Amino acid sequence: KSVFYQLNLDDAPRQYATHGLPLPAELSEQESPLVRMHDLMFRSKAIQQEQPGQADAYERQAFGLLSETIIRTAAGRKREPRLTIHPDQIVWSRCPVRIDLAGGWTDTPPQCFLEGGHVVNIAIELNGQPPIQIYIKPCREFHIVFRSIDLGNAERVRTWEELQQFTTVGSPFSIPKAAVALAGFLPRFCSRSYSSLEAQLKEFGSGFEVTLLSAIPAGSGLGTSSILAATVLGALNDFCGLAWDKNDICQQSLILEQLLTTGGGWQDQVGGLTEGIKLISTKPGIAQNLVVEKIEMPEEGKKELKERFALIYTGQRRL
Repeated sequence: KSVFYQLNLDDAPRQYATHGLPLPAELSEQESPLVRMHDLMFRSKAIQQEQPGQADAYERQAFGLLSETIIRTAAGRKREPRLTIHPDQIVWSRCPVRIDLAGGWTDTPPQCFLEGGHVVNIAIELNGQPPIQIYIKPCREFHIVFRSIDLGNAERVRTWEELQQFTTVGSPFSIPKAAVALAGFLPRFCSRSYSSLEAQLKEFGSGFEVTLLSAIPAGSGLGTSSILAATVLGALNDFCGLAWDKNDICQQSLILEQLLTTGGGWQDQVGGLTEGIKLISTKPGIAQNLVVEKIEMPEEGKKELKERFALIYTGQRRL
C-alpha cells in the first residue's frame, strides 16, 4: 500500500493531542475487526494524557475484540464429541517442548494477523523422554476428573459452571478445562443441546479422567503451557473422535489461550508438535495457515549439538 494511505500510530495520536483536534466519529461494527482494533488503539493513545481512564478502557476494548475474533472462529465450528475407545483402554499423548531460536513474538496476534509470522525453533526432549504427557481414560461415574502427577492435585467437575472456571491464571487445571470445553463439552462449542453436563456425559457413554504430567517447571519459557494445551487437545482429539489434524490442534491451542485470557501465539505448539529444527511461516490474515519447512542439519552437527547443549533452570518464572 502507498505510504500516503498509512498513519503512524505513535505520531498521529500525538498530533491530535498536541493540537486539541476532535477525534473522528467512531467506526461502525460493520468494519473489519482489525480496522476497529486500530481505531480503538488510536483513540487510546490520543487521549492518554487527558483521560487516562477512558484511554485504558479503549485499550481493553481493542484487546477484547482481538480475543473475541479468535474465539469466534471456534464457536462457529461446533462439534459433537463421541467416545471412540473401549472402557478398558486409555489414550496416551506425549510431546517435546521447544526452544525459540529466532522470530519470537512475530507469531502472536495481532502482529501475525497484520504482517504474518516467521519463527525458527527446535523441539527437544528431556533426558531422552518427551516431558509433557497426558493420559485420558473412561470412568463409570458421569463426571470429569482432572489430575496432575507432578503437582499432586486433583479436581472433580460435575457441572458446566465448574468446567468453565478456567480464567484463573496459575490454576493447575485451567488448561485441561478449557481444552475439554473446546472439545464440545461446553454448550457454546457443542453442536447438540443438553440439559446438563451429566446428561451429555450419559449420552457420550461415560465420564472420563484426564491425567497430566509435566517434567518442565511452569513458566520456564520453553512453551510449556501452550504445548501442554496442544497435547491435551491431541489426546481429546483421539478420545472423542474430533478428526483434527496438527494444524487444527495448533489453531485450537491459539483459541484456548484466548479463553484463558493469557493470549499467545502459535510457535510454541507448532514447535512441540513438529519434530526437529524448522522454519514456521504464515501470511497476514485472521486465518493463520501454517507452513512448516524442516531445516536439515548434518549428522555430525546434530551429534555435536547434542553433546554440547546444556539446559539450565534458573528458578526465575516467566510470569
